[in-house]
Amino acid sequence: MRQRTIPILLAAAALVGCASTPPSPAASKVPVYAAPLDEPATSHRMPEGCDEISRQPAAPWTELAMTGVRDPYGRQREETSAAGGNVLLVLSRQIVPRQCSNCPAASPITDCPPCTGAWYDVVFVAYACPARALKELPPERLP
Repeated sequence: MRQRTIPILLAAAALVGCASTPPSPAASKVPVYAAPLDEPATSHRMPEGCDEISRQPAAPWTELAMTGVRDPYGRQREETSAAGGNVLLVLSRQIVPRQCSNCPAASPITDCPPCTGAWYDVVFVAYACPARALKELPPERLP
């Protein structure tokens, strides 16, 4: 009996550790936009009045990390909100294509376990934008 209790407790602890915390009300209002990292900055210029308040250095992210969870940029949205920002721009560039022989490029990476998919350099840029500038942003955005 005692031997079975330990694995059950470990499994329960693992499930609790995997549970995600919902974003704060302020962070949930931070829209996330995406643009290619290797395009000129003029192609993803923010509306007039938006001020860049932080820019993180490029970091490697997997395709699965970027698309396989409900709010992949939740931590960055929280950081943007905490710094006084209200828009998050995600710049990315593929650095390694998918290496999964059993996962076609047209398939969602979530359909291809245990493959993590392509690798990307990702830069997060936080902005503080006035309400009038927010109205100029396109309706397309990431979750």
